[in-house]
Amino acid sequence: FDEVEVRMPDYLYDTFAVWVDFDEQLARAVSERGLDLHKGVHAAAHAVAAILPLAAGCDMAEVGVECPGRAEVAYRHHPLRLLWFDKARGGLGLALEIHRRLPALLVGARELMAQCACEA
Repeated sequence: FDEVEVRMPDYLYDTFAVWVDFDEQLARAVSERGLDLHKGVHAAAHAVAAILPLAAGCDMAEVGVECPGRAEVAYRHHPLRLLWFDKARGGLGLALEIHRRLPALLVGARELMAQCACEA
């Protein structure tokens, strides 16, 4: 296959989001266990998104997930974080629903990942 650089104009709109920041203390604790925080945050963001249709009654296409690359995180003005946002201009109220249900969503995402048979 071929790899080519693609440039697209920025797409900006007002919406709502919910996020969880991770501090340096957590990053050190994860690293001390020999785990990769960046990969774990990426997996957790997608695991929560995967259970949203059942837990929050929405379509996965209505919620966006922030999953920056490792190099991008180093140059951002905010720390590594879990972030979900309403994809609709002006929002649909899904970020608020995720915020209300976040503890249960995180537990559900952990259970989903624990059932995974992969080695990663």
